[in-house]
Amino acid sequence: MIDERCRENLYRGDFEKSHQYLNQFLESPYVQNDTLEIIKGLDLRTSIYYEQDNYDQTIDHAQRLFKLSERHQNSKGQISGLSFMALVLSDQSKSQEAIDIYLRVINICHETGDSSRLAATYNNLAGAYLNAREYSKSIEYYELTKSMDLKDNFTWGVFNDYHNIGNVYIWMQDYKEAYHNLQIAYDMQKKIGSIQELIMTAHKLGYVMAKTGQVTQGIQMLEESLDSARKNNYRTYEEQSLKYLSEIYAEQNQATKALQYYKDYKSVSDKIWMDQLAAKTDELQIQYATAEREGKIANLDADNKLKDLKLAQASRIRLGLVLGIILLGIIATLIWRNSIVRKRSNADLRQKNKIIEDNLHEKEILLREIHHRVKNNLQIISSLLSLQSRNVDDSAIKDAMKAGQNRVHSMALIHQNLYQEGDLIGVNTKDYITKLTTSLWHSYNIEEERISLVTDIDPLRLDVDIMIPVGLILNELISNALKYAFVDGKPGSVHISLQAENDNLKLVVKDDGPGFEQLASEKTKKSMGMKLIHAFTQKLRGQLEINSNGGTEVILRIPGRVAA
Repeated sequence: MIDERCRENLYRGDFEKSHQYLNQFLESPYVQNDTLEIIKGLDLRTSIYYEQDNYDQTIDHAQRLFKLSERHQNSKGQISGLSFMALVLSDQSKSQEAIDIYLRVINICHETGDSSRLAATYNNLAGAYLNAREYSKSIEYYELTKSMDLKDNFTWGVFNDYHNIGNVYIWMQDYKEAYHNLQIAYDMQKKIGSIQELIMTAHKLGYVMAKTGQVTQGIQMLEESLDSARKNNYRTYEEQSLKYLSEIYAEQNQATKALQYYKDYKSVSDKIWMDQLAAKTDELQIQYATAEREGKIANLDADNKLKDLKLAQASRIRLGLVLGIILLGIIATLIWRNSIVRKRSNADLRQKNKIIEDNLHEKEILLREIHHRVKNNLQIISSLLSLQSRNVDDSAIKDAMKAGQNRVHSMALIHQNLYQEGDLIGVNTKDYITKLTTSLWHSYNIEEERISLVTDIDPLRLDVDIMIPVGLILNELISNALKYAFVDGKPGSVHISLQAENDNLKLVVKDDGPGFEQLASEKTKKSMGMKLIHAFTQKLRGQLEINSNGGTEVILRIPGRVAA
């Protein structure tokens, strides 16, 4: 069947072939006269767009699927259409809207007696509650899902339920309950035999074991899951395992190992982030990713040299201990020689320690050079966009290219900050925001006498994986204020605040213009800038709030983000 071929290619990730087979399916004469088959095709098309992360098309087709199914009283189509809408809303951090739709789906399932979709909906609803930080509700619906899966003897579903419940308890920092549920999930998955799901559970189980006092066993399981993740190219699990190991070693006061795992975590995290950003910015981010890969090769070379030196040093120390034991049995006349040997060993050890220190210094230089090269590459791209825009007469295209240039410049400033400062990991937020605002005022030819800037920035140093999305969001918000809030040369002011609240961050951008609702058309609300703001908010697991009362105020709250 053509629709089955469509599904097969969808599972493989070949979206182009999926669309082709689906077109053949929908164009066949028997389908065009069969409403049920048309609904099936719409369901498939919506699924393909969702897997492609094309949220606009997903919402459009999900609404068409729901309306057509509602007219023909097809409950399965209604449930599917609403579920896709809720999935997109949840991915965009609109948790409450997603929850409302999932509750509506559950009502339809109860009214029509459709129990086949009920467990899946409970599971999705639990995930939406988790995104909203309503942990008790999340556990309640994961438990409902588990009870249904147990009743249906759905082994894989039961494993997934225990895993999800354990994950919620990790968020709640209730590591005892997390351990109980994850241990069950891990034992089940060993019988099922799926490597990916086994790694997914193992690294979380190792983490909670260490948190509940089983430090040695927990570290061993984390390192085993890290090795499996690397062998099978599961980078998300590799990233999380490295982060957990860094945290556990830091709690054990083993600073050297903690730092090494943290740097490895940052390297993997940056690579994942760059791949995700490349999917949204295409050619621009391909150059950025290339620079990252070159940097990783240099890092690996330095790591290998350092490891070889450490192994040689450890071997020499062990040899010295053995010789010391043997020399203790030699007659007194050889004590003098033994003393000479020890002195030579100490000199050799000092020399090797110096080599290690030199290599560590070399690695820092390499890291600084990586940031320098990335900054230079981004500046080249920014200059190319600037040159290209001079040959464009269309004002809309010119504005889009200027916006792209500003986004690239906001990232370049971060890497410039890193290689110029002494800290290669943390970004000085106050210095960065000052440079960014100065650049944007200059880019839009804004006179400081007409539009004043007021800032309230805490003296923070933030991780790169936090600062890049925060910087891009800040770039979009300030650009929107400068472009839309002060039309016809009207004066005003822009207020920027970035403050730490316990372990959380709060970013506020406010202007005293006419307000968002009066300024923003539907086209503006669906602009690339607004899509980027929502996408980066989702990456940060943040919450976005827009107020329009005597101006526009945008508040971004980022949970669980501590300074570097």
